[in-house]
Amino acid sequence: TSDAFLEVKNLTGDILVEQGNAVTMKLDGVVGEFPVKFTITGAPLVDYVSTPDTVPLTIEAEFADSIVSFAGELTLPITDRNLNLSLAFKTDSLDNLNEALKLDLPPLGPIELATRFELLGTRYELPLLDLKVGESGFTGKMSLDTSAELPQVDIELISELIRLDDFEAIMKSSDENSPDTKGTESEKTIGEDETAPETTEEQEEKSGRNLLSKEVLSSFNADLLVNAQKVTSGEDNLGSGELKV
Repeated sequence: TSDAFLEVKNLTGDILVEQGNAVTMKLDGVVGEFPVKFTITGAPLVDYVSTPDTVPLTIEAEFADSIVSFAGELTLPITDRNLNLSLAFKTDSLDNLNEALKLDLPPLGPIELATRFELLGTRYELPLLDLKVGESGFTGKMSLDTSAELPQVDIELISELIRLDDFEAIMKSSDENSPDTKGTESEKTIGEDETAPETTEEQEEKSGRNLLSKEVLSSFNADLLVNAQKVTSGEDNLGSGELKV
């Protein structure tokens, strides 16, 4: 089976249709063993009868102590060339998603994301991105183009403040996975009572897929530009700077 999508099972709930009010569906389901709640709001029922050119749609999902929502006007008929919605995501910590989605994300948070989401054929755009990680804030844009053999990701961000303390979990993870750290372990020989090291697939099966692993990062091309007006570490002001990768 493919892991490229989430399968929601056992959906049950209510459809609320009140005169003059938007049609609302409140649904409960499960992804694997984890509960998920959906609130889907459209237009008043009479609007659908009149075959409109556009309809409003809001989808909010609560899952793994996180909330994601989409909202906007859908042009009918819906195609892969005219999807334009607002997107919001909020979680106390990224690792809330690990067990449910079989990922290996660091305990990074709280995180709040607000942006526009545009789907243009093979291109995904987040043109008005507003991201907050702890007390660090970013604005900018992001795009993903899947037309080439290797997808291309472009990210441009501006930050008034980057607190390195907010990214301690990522820096710690990078140190643990550095070549020097791994090299020491790889020099050990396998004795009679020792087993061969686990493959990447076996490790991901146990601990979840690490989105910052070499295997994942080598599956696409990326350009990242971050301009920071102020960078701090603890009580120290490290000044401003630019990161280009």
